[in-house]
Amino acid sequence: GLVLLEAMAKGLPIIATSVGGVPEVIGDNQTGVLVPPSDPNALADAMTKLVRNKDLRDQLSEAGLRRVRSTFSVDAAFVKTASLYRDLLKTRYRD
Repeated sequence: GLVLLEAMAKGLPIIATSVGGVPEVIGDNQTGVLVPPSDPNALADAMTKLVRNKDLRDQLSEAGLRRVRSTFSVDAAFVKTASLYRDLLKTRYRD
């Protein structure tokens, strides 16, 4: 999964197989293209689709970059962690 985040952070369009946690990182036709595992024809189709469509490549690249910055960056992790601690403190001291 980390390689997907690294590629998105570099602004690369993503084609990945829909296995494990990958769909949690890549939104199909939003931040990348997901294909079924063990389906070389679907992989070839996705590659052809991106090679032939620069606008789609650019759209996926930009959306992926925005997603990795807003959801998976150090800043985003800090905000989420601080929010979690605040919520835990509120719960702890409310009782």
